[in-house]
Amino acid sequence: MIKHKDHFHGSDLEKIEEIYGIKKEEIISFSANVNPLGISPK
Repeated sequence: MIKHKDHFHGSDLEKIEEIYGIKKEEIISFSANVNPLGISPK
């Protein structure tokens, strides 16, 4: 089990890379709600 070593915002990929040793290119960020279809016409 990975224990938290620090507190930071989940979208800080550079910090995640530094602390946990996971390359930021391999991280999928779910920190933003982005709709690939765009804004609804309704």
